Amino acid sequence: MQRGYARLATITAIAGLLPVAGCAQPVDRAAPPASSAGAPAPEACSDGLRTILSPASVPAEELGSLFLVFGIAQLADGTLLSSFDPDFRGAGADEEFGDPRVAQITSDGAVERLELPEVDGWALSDRTQVLIADRRGTTYLYDPDNERIVTRDADGRWAMFLDTAELNVTNYPAVSIGPDGTPYVATAGAVYRVGQGRPELVVGNPDYELADWRGEYEPGLLREIAAGRTDQLPIITGFVIGPDETLYLSTLRSVYSIGPDDATSILIDVTGEDSAGVGRYRPPPITLPPASPYLPPERPSMKALALDPLGRLVVEDAGGQRLLRLNTNTDTETITVSEGIDSAITGTNTQTAGGDRHLFVYQDGGLACLREWPM
Repeated sequence: MQRGYARLATITAIAGLLPVAGCAQPVDRAAPPASSAGAPAPEACSDGLRTILSPASVPAEELGSLFLVFGIAQLADGTLLSSFDPDFRGAGADEEFGDPRVAQITSDGAVERLELPEVDGWALSDRTQVLIADRRGTTYLYDPDNERIVTRDADGRWAMFLDTAELNVTNYPAVSIGPDGTPYVATAGAVYRVGQGRPELVVGNPDYELADWRGEYEPGLLREIAAGRTDQLPIITGFVIGPDETLYLSTLRSVYSIGPDDATSILIDVTGEDSAGVGRYRPPPITLPPASPYLPPERPSMKALALDPLGRLVVEDAGGQRLLRLNTNTDTETITVSEGIDSAITGTNTQTAGGDRHLFVYQDGGLACLREWPM
C-alpha cells in the first residue's frame, strides 16, 4: 500500500543525477552519454578511479536499456549501500523504471540486493534512493512513493526519520551531516536542520516549489544574497554543511555560502555569461578555467557539492563534466579543475577537516567510481 506519489522529475542523463542527489533538477541537463543511445555501456572507470558498481556487477540477463546509478554511500566498516536500476527505461517509456533496487556492496565487490521492509506500517518503495551515510554508519534514504526519509543504522535496523510531504520536495531531497552529527535537509528552495525528527527552517522559503522557478530571476536573487537577504533563494541543486556550520549551496548558475552568523558570499556566478564558462569567483572577477577541449560545456551547470578533508569546496560543473575545487578557507583564493575525470559527482560530503578520504563519482552514464581525495 502506498500513501501517495512524490512529484518525481524524469531523469535521463547521469549528469543530471544528484539525488543524492541534489534536490530539484529543473532544466539544463547535460546531453545523455553515448551509452544511453544504444552503444555498449562501459564497465570500468577511467584511470585513477576504482570501479565500485557497473553493468558487470549484475547478471547479464538483468541488463536492459540503461544501467543507471542513483546514489551510493559508504558505511564506517567500508561496506557500501547503493540504489540503482540495471534496466532504466527513461522518459517516454510506459514504465520509467525497470528493476530499481537498493543493494549492499561488500569489500570484495559482491552486490547483494536488500529486501526492503515495512517502516511504520508502510512498505518501502523499490524506488527508494540512497542519499548519504554518517560517521556512525547510519544511512539516509528517500522513499518517494511514501514521501519520507528513512534511516538504516549500522546494525541494519530501519526507522522513520522525516515526513517530507509538507516540505515541497519536488524531486529528491538532499541530506548533509553537520559537524555535530545533526542532519540537514534541502528541498527546492529551503534548508532545514532536523533535530529529533523535527524540521527547523534554517534559510529559504518553505513554500517554494519547482513550478515557481524562473531562471531569469536568479541574478536578482544573487544580488539579494550578496546583500545578506536570504528569505528567497535560487533553486537549490546541491548543498553541503561546512565544519563551522556554513551552508554551501549551488544552483544551476551559481555557488554561494551562508554562514551561521548569516554572513553571505557569492562564490561562483555565471548567470550573465556565455557558453565559454566565464564567471567570477569572489571579487575580483576571474575566469573559470575552460573545460576539456574535447568536451566543451554547452553551459556551466553547478550541481552537487562536497568538502574534501582540508575543507576545500568541490563543485560539480555538469555542463563541463568536471570538478572544480575552491580554496574557501585560505587567504589565497584559487580555483582548480580536476584532471582526467569527465564525470558527475554525488552529494557525498566530508563533515570536518581530516574526515573521509573518498569521493564517489558517477561516470559515463552508469558507473559508480571511487576516488581518493588528492591532498
